[in-house]
Amino acid sequence: MKTKLLCMLLLLGFCSPLLATVPLNEIPQDTKWIAHIDIGAIGNTEMYRICQNDAKYADFLRAMDKINDKTGLNLPEDLQSITIFGDNFQEERGMIIARGFFDVDKIGDAVMDKVAWTESYYGRHTIYNCTEQAKYKAFLVCYISQEYMLVTKQKDLMEKTLDVIDRKRNAKNATNSEIANNLANLPAGTIFTAAVTEMPKGKSRPQGQPNMMQNVNKMTVVAGESNGKVFMKMEAICNTAENAANMAQMGNGILAMAKMYAPLPEAQDLLNAMTITADGDRLICNFSFDSDKFIANMKVVGEKARQMKSAGRARR
Repeated sequence: MKTKLLCMLLLLGFCSPLLATVPLNEIPQDTKWIAHIDIGAIGNTEMYRICQNDAKYADFLRAMDKINDKTGLNLPEDLQSITIFGDNFQEERGMIIARGFFDVDKIGDAVMDKVAWTESYYGRHTIYNCTEQAKYKAFLVCYISQEYMLVTKQKDLMEKTLDVIDRKRNAKNATNSEIANNLANLPAGTIFTAAVTEMPKGKSRPQGQPNMMQNVNKMTVVAGESNGKVFMKMEAICNTAENAANMAQMGNGILAMAKMYAPLPEAQDLLNAMTITADGDRLICNFSFDSDKFIANMKVVGEKARQMKSAGRARR
């Protein structure tokens, strides 16, 4: 989904200290992909503590206060978790489940009054149909409660998810769901997780997807922080062991070139913390780095990137 609301939710999702888990019992059976941000875990990380001590954190809080004044959403505390999923890979074919503490009336005043909308009903649920205007694309919103909100652009996906929530259809669970199995036993400290159980092929592939991804059948990603270290693991199941080995070789070649041309030692340190291997038909990428050094290195690399971008503009 490519809506401003989605972008806002994703950005805010990295800044709140509450606890949430993947709501697998609310995901329709035919879900093909899912991504989940466990916002509560962020408040327990070393990275979050470091960011709180940064001078720019005060600017962030002031920005959040402005949003609070307009929406009644006390950020970052009131946003609990964000889950995004879809039953295929068509553009804008996705559902957001946002959990938190929402002042429905105040959000309505801030958002609904700026768009044309109508109400419809599905079972016991009220669905707000926000119609497309010059500034806003059409989307649907349903408040399950003051702590639970659904957002999508697809009526059938909204109704299908509500059916699962109301237990009219079988939801995914650890005994019959491939996605649930992929997300079971997540590493301690996991903040972000994603799973794709059926990579798109042929015409269903997203625009811009590299050709080599046609060799990947399934994929999982986890990222977070544990014992003072930032970690990320990506595991892809390929169609053959040979293709997994070839992709690992290609990835290591790209990684070696990146290390060679990295403009800063901080960037080289980050690249050195990454490994790419193949194990049978599995392609595995791991990253682990000290949390305090990760923040410091990323600041240096980010500043260098901004300088290079500005220099490029000046030469035009």
